[in-house]
This record gives sequence, C-alpha cells and structure tokens, in this order.
Amino acid sequence: MGSDLTLASLFTAVPEVPLPAAPLELVVAQVRFNPIMSIASESGFIGPFQEALRQDYPLLRSTLEAGLIVAPDGKPLPQPGQKVWRFEQKEGPWQVTLTSEFVALSTRTYTNRDDFVRRVGLVLEALATTFRPAQAERLGVRYVSRVVEPSFLEDLPELVRPEILGVAGIPAEPNGIRLEHTLTDSLFRMEDDVGVRARWGVLPPRATYDVTLSPSESRSFLLDLDIFSDVARGFSPLALRDMTARYSTLQYHLFRWAVTAEFLRAYGGDIE
Repeated sequence: MGSDLTLASLFTAVPEVPLPAAPLELVVAQVRFNPIMSIASESGFIGPFQEALRQDYPLLRSTLEAGLIVAPDGKPLPQPGQKVWRFEQKEGPWQVTLTSEFVALSTRTYTNRDDFVRRVGLVLEALATTFRPAQAERLGVRYVSRVVEPSFLEDLPELVRPEILGVAGIPAEPNGIRLEHTLTDSLFRMEDDVGVRARWGVLPPRATYDVTLSPSESRSFLLDLDIFSDVARGFSPLALRDMTARYSTLQYHLFRWAVTAEFLRAYGGDIE
C-alpha cells in the first residue's frame, strides 16, 4: 500500500494551538562561539555582562565543572574544569548559562515562542556588547516534551502518530512480556544545511539518555526535537535571534506532525 507521507510534510505549517498544560520538560537555545578566555576570569570581566542582565536575572552562581573525553582505547579521560556562570531569576523558571565557549537560555516552564525569542535576543545583545565574539559556530534550539501520566501512557496510540509510536504501540502480552525501553534517533538535513535531530521513545523509571534531562521516577514517553546550524557565521544578535525564531517555528511544525488532535486536547488545547 502506498503512502503520501514525505519528509517535507513533517514540517508543514499549521495554525497555532496554545497548550496551557504543555508537557514541556526543557526548552533551550544555545549559541557556541570561538573561546573567549576572559569569560572564565574572576577579575571583573563578567561584571558588565551581569549588569546587562541583572534586572531580569539578578541571581548569579558560578561553578567549576569537570568534563570527560573518550580516549581511542575507550577509556574516559578527565578534563580540566570549566568555569560556568549561571544567571537566574529570583522566582522564575528562566536561566542564562555562560562559559568561555557558549551562552544558553533555558527554561522548564515555557510561556510562548515570542517571549522566548525576545529573551534570546536580549542575552545575545548583552554578550555581543560586553565580550564581542568574532563569530557564532553553532546555534541550536531544543524542545523536549515528556508524558508521564499513567493514563496518558496507556493512550499513546491515540496521542501520537503511528510513525512516532513504533513498537511502543504493541499491546502488552498476557504472558507477561512487556516493552521496557525504546528510543528512535533520527537526523534530518535541510537544503540550507539546517539540521534536525529528533529523538522519541519510552523510558523506564529512573532512566535517561542525556545528562541535561533528569530521570523521571515513573515510566515516561519523550519527544526531543533539536534544530540547529553548525555553519560558522558572524556574531549578529539580530540574525541569530531571527534564526532562533525560525527554528522554534520548525520544531513546532514537527511537533504538530508527531502528535494528534487528542494530544492537544489532553493538554488544554482548544481544537475542534
């Protein structure tokens, strides 16, 4: 039997349907740039950047975070710690993270796309004014949704498309055989060299595939969409903000393709 499904149809524009109870686990925009070592300095270089953001993100914390690389023989090798600056709200979900190699804006309680893009633009403008990066090496915009409600997990065949559901849609066997874990990892590339990494699947309790995602205490279904460009370009806050807006829109189109009208209704969407 034939199918009219095409890769282009995954990103077809659709009307906006706000979800008051959207099951978002994480929303983040990250821009990587050539290393600026003064960002890691304690001797006052960070002050102007902090002042530019202090009204919206008054709380500042700094940590030294070690890293790991994998040697050719497969053994992990510890790397020197990296200075990480975090600027947070007093009572709010938004956080700005800055290191000598990237800046990121993240939240676990999403409001709307326009507000997200506006905040990204302000952070990039502050970085451009205070540290003047020569170029942006990568921009990524990532949205992660997680379904944890037991009743919703039982209704996954009604909530997501069959192409997304995969083996997770196979009913449990009466002899006790059950699906513990399944994860699909797909990479798409658009004509303008924009990459789309889409991961989805069912995870057992206390399991994760990414250190940025905290494990859930219960079984969960995740839809993880990361749209990015790793083409180096001049560091223009306005151009990068506009790219963030476009990538956020693309991820919404893919999200809407992946879920059903029943999913939208289940999370408060007003849809016929």
